Amino acid sequence: MTKLLFQKFFAVECGILGVFEVEGMKGKEFIALLPLEDETVLLYEYQENGDDVELSVIEDDDDFEKVSNTFYDLFDGEDEE
Repeated sequence: MTKLLFQKFFAVECGILGVFEVEGMKGKEFIALLPLEDETVLLYEYQENGDDVELSVIEDDDDFEKVSNTFYDLFDGEDEE
């Protein structure tokens, strides 16, 4: 469980579904978060800087589609097993 702080105005508690890499996007990691009070998965670029973690919005539509497709390939149907 983690708390996601949006620009110091409000926080959302989220479960971490996973951290993963995307083929063709070398050197980048992404994280999938699930807010406790919502069923919408949040996808961000994920970077560790020492003890700090930085999440960045995936601004490019093509990159977001690649990340989203990879997420669904990795995590879709996990609860069916």
